[in-house]
Amino acid sequence: MGWFRPVHVKTVPAQEIRALLTGRELLLSKLRDVELGIRGLLRGFGLKVGRVSKGRYEVRFRELAAGPSDARAGRGGDAPGTGEPASRVRQTASDVVGHRAC
Repeated sequence: MGWFRPVHVKTVPAQEIRALLTGRELLLSKLRDVELGIRGLLRGFGLKVGRVSKGRYEVRFRELAAGPSDARAGRGGDAPGTGEPASRVRQTASDVVGHRAC
């Protein structure tokens, strides 16, 4: 006949792990969205990426971009910002997996 109901409170380490895993999941889903967006853009120019294993998207995108194409005639070299952001997201996601709380 108490006035209060007992509740389960998660520990701080459990909350930290959950936050890290949720953040990692968000980063990886955004990376996937960007990769699929690039795939769609390339398809508009008649370039099909095909089946690519995980982590090989960047290499395949660069292979397609390096080939002869009218779309590349107006610009020089690689598209700006294509390699570094994806590498950073992958590095951050792997750092989260190796975090001390996990």
